[in-house]
Amino acid sequence: MKFSITTKEFEENLIKLREELNNSLLKGKKVSDDFEDELLELEEKQKEMEKELLSYYRSYGDNIYKSKIEITSIKLEGSFDPESYLKSSLKIDEDIFLFSYINQKLHFARILDEGVERIELSQAVKNIEDLIIYMKKINDNKILAFSISGGIYILSYEDIDSVFENINSLKIYKFKTYFKGFENVIKLGNNKFLLQTLKNDLTLLEFNEDYSDFKFIIEEEISIEEDEISSLVGIGDSKFLMGTREGFLLEGEYKTDHISVKEKIKIFEGPLNKLWILENFNLQKEYCACLGNDGNFALFNFKKNKFIKLKSEKIAGKLFEIKSKNGTSIFLSEDGLAYVLEEKMGEWELNKDLTKPDLFIVNVMAKDSSSYLCLDIYGNFLNIKIDQLDSIEKLYNLELF
Repeated sequence: MKFSITTKEFEENLIKLREELNNSLLKGKKVSDDFEDELLELEEKQKEMEKELLSYYRSYGDNIYKSKIEITSIKLEGSFDPESYLKSSLKIDEDIFLFSYINQKLHFARILDEGVERIELSQAVKNIEDLIIYMKKINDNKILAFSISGGIYILSYEDIDSVFENINSLKIYKFKTYFKGFENVIKLGNNKFLLQTLKNDLTLLEFNEDYSDFKFIIEEEISIEEDEISSLVGIGDSKFLMGTREGFLLEGEYKTDHISVKEKIKIFEGPLNKLWILENFNLQKEYCACLGNDGNFALFNFKKNKFIKLKSEKIAGKLFEIKSKNGTSIFLSEDGLAYVLEEKMGEWELNKDLTKPDLFIVNVMAKDSSSYLCLDIYGNFLNIKIDQLDSIEKLYNLELF
């Protein structure tokens, strides 16, 4: 394979530094003043080569390292059991989440043990009797939340651990608004949020720096003949994608005082249920996943304006939920199936060997670089771990020849 850096130059510089170090040790002299800087530069180049080498073997080394999937149960600790499904969720910290259940209860959750995993729920948050559909962490002590009835809330705390000890330590502020409801909410640029308030009405809000107030930037109805926006996803500070009930994908952009629709592309003969941005192995985001009915699944590269449709015979049922992290993605079907996508050398493909039937998962959340926290129809928490060739240490431990 060919590296992006000149390997011959790298090797020559490495030999030069080794000789300089050996001479300094033998003669008791100090190394040159720029020795450390040159060494650090070589270390960075080595990391870049290792990264490219790992990407190569991820794509062309299926015979040396096959991805595996492991599903384990997570025990629910304590007496708080919401007996419901999630409408939305937010990862607050490494092992701490905020769950919004469809029964309008809001619980903080923390994973207690990495060995035999357990999960603990806080008491239900008080003074919010509303269905929260979107949450965003503002800083280490504040969370912004939007409800289906049009409410906008700030949840604040001094210490997240204190919330589990005493839910009353959580402070809640509700903004005064005239909104009658939200269908979808996404974050765009700094402190800016795009709200779908009716079937085709969009509002852009901008909060001040400490999120104590907001102002309206744009209120506009998008003209879509006999159709309705079903999903929103941001692809930049001012650009976003919209999916519709009739299976169209639209690219929108807000300017100073209005929202423009650039393209309208027919993807499915049926509804486009959900849009989600995929994160590749290099943590870049270039593809949007499009989920529909009857196994309809497509990928849109919004950087290159290119579509890829996965063959429907490999995917079945109504697709409704998806998450992505570090070169993997899990998406769900109402038929009880969980599917796994993997990214290799910039391209995404379905790993049909990792498809799991009869799981009937209803919610999935990215937990870390290789694990997903899930909830099934029976209210059980599960951990899905995807073991793939995702580190240079794994590659070095393989017998390649």
